[in-house]
Amino acid sequence: MRKLMQQHGIAHAAPLCNMSTMCASRRLQILEERLGTMLFYRQKSGLEPTAAGHVIDGHSSRILELMEDMVLTAQEAPQPIGEVFENSGRPSRKAENILKVGISVRDVSAAVKGDS
Repeated sequence: MRKLMQQHGIAHAAPLCNMSTMCASRRLQILEERLGTMLFYRQKSGLEPTAAGHVIDGHSSRILELMEDMVLTAQEAPQPIGEVFENSGRPSRKAENILKVGISVRDVSAAVKGDS
């Protein structure tokens, strides 16, 4: 959307987005269908944004700024200290090793509590 606004045409904007003209045209068509409004007037001189196109452009600019801020803030956040577990639904390697030895979580819990 931003490139279309800047370049005033799909043929110029598509390569800047690493896509074919046909793909960019189809994406614009899908976006307009989903929004239920035309975003650009198609003229011989190129694309001219409609009022809705200007609205979408303004919002998309703010969204991109927020995303950049989110990434920078996340990168500056304190990093975890200690062991970090995968969130894949399977036990970590340490847990797998404990299971191989034959020690269950209940056994470890009982040993810590003193219940033998």
